[in-house]
Amino acid sequence: MRRWGPQGKNDYFHIGPVFLYRPLAVLLAALCAALVCLCGGSAVRYAKARLSPQPYPVFAYDAKALGGFTGTGRIRDARGVIRYEGAIADGLCTGEGVVYDGAGQMVFSGTLAQNEYQYGAAYQNGVLRYRGAFQNSVYEGEGTLYRADGGTEYEGGFYAGRRQGHGVAYRQSGGVLYEGAFEAGLYHGVGTLYEENGRPAYAGEFRRGAPEGEGVFYGAEGQPLYEGRVRAGRPDYLSFLGGSVADALAALQTPCEIYTAKDKTAFCSRALNVLFLTEDAPVFQRKAAQWPGTASGESVELDPETQTDQMTVTEVLLLSDSLPELCQGLTTRGDIEAALREAGCESAWEKNTLPDDRDFFAGYALPYERQHVLRELNDKTERAGDHVVKFTDVPPTKTAARAARLNFEQGGIRYVYSFLGDSAEYLYSGARLVIKQAEPPHPGKSK
Repeated sequence: MRRWGPQGKNDYFHIGPVFLYRPLAVLLAALCAALVCLCGGSAVRYAKARLSPQPYPVFAYDAKALGGFTGTGRIRDARGVIRYEGAIADGLCTGEGVVYDGAGQMVFSGTLAQNEYQYGAAYQNGVLRYRGAFQNSVYEGEGTLYRADGGTEYEGGFYAGRRQGHGVAYRQSGGVLYEGAFEAGLYHGVGTLYEENGRPAYAGEFRRGAPEGEGVFYGAEGQPLYEGRVRAGRPDYLSFLGGSVADALAALQTPCEIYTAKDKTAFCSRALNVLFLTEDAPVFQRKAAQWPGTASGESVELDPETQTDQMTVTEVLLLSDSLPELCQGLTTRGDIEAALREAGCESAWEKNTLPDDRDFFAGYALPYERQHVLRELNDKTERAGDHVVKFTDVPPTKTAARAARLNFEQGGIRYVYSFLGDSAEYLYSGARLVIKQAEPPHPGKSK
């Protein structure tokens, strides 16, 4: 009788150093083959199931059957175009779904509640326009607005479809344009405007899209130039009229040059192109000269004991290098007057008039290399110090006899331009924006 179990080497499969009992190897092979057949069949059935389209029911938008349906389905319009695909609860679009327009392009993808968008992405012409929260199917809450090229246009708060609350607006290049408060889609509240290079241009209060209130203007290098009242997007120099020179100078964050002539003194900031004029006489003191070529070896500066808080600002001048934007590129009187009329500005031309002191303050406040034309009108000037220029006379000249001045009102501000003829290309000292004369003097200030 043969005994069970291996009897010799012939009962084993010899695989390298391993000996495998023959009956056991056959049994393992049979088990593996059965397992492969079982799993393979299941995988094929699973793959076929995955490739088969889901049998989502399709409802007409006005079908009675839609009213009681809950599940995943599709809704088509009267023309048979699918307008919605996704979750439905009691006949209403509720849950995750996709909304299409009449042309079959996607207009929304995300979460809905009773046919209203709640959170997701909105598209225009198939391009992503907005991603975020909705209320009554309009932008409301936190979200991001995109440009047609895919770049971010704005991210922050929304209300009733418009920018509201804190947010960040971006330039086309991707840099930040503005960061701060919004209301009804406009800058409103506290915020910061930025230059293309990323440096701040203005930080402070805004009203209806423009800087207004209290704020700080910055220079090209990011240095503060002005801090104080702001109106209609620019420093509110008008607020200093009738006030003290000290308050005006405190608002200017850059050094001032001082101009004296006759009974007037002007404190000028070239960085801001503004002059504060006073009829109160300042006190000067001598010091060692720093300008090359000063014969006396001495210079002049404002005496530290000068009580600028007792000096009253009686007039303000703003300077610019050219005509305002509405007159850019125009060189004849007729063209300029036509542009002013079209813009609703009242204008007046004065022929054969001599420039007054205000024009000379403006001219000498400009960079030195641009003063050569003015020398024809007044050669009785002298540099009295590092930041002091003195001139004493306004003599008539042949050139001045041909002078003309243009005055016009725009936005409640009076612009005053002087010409050496009827052509704007002869504008000799930039624009003088005379805001107003302070009348009467500030209460408590005596002249």
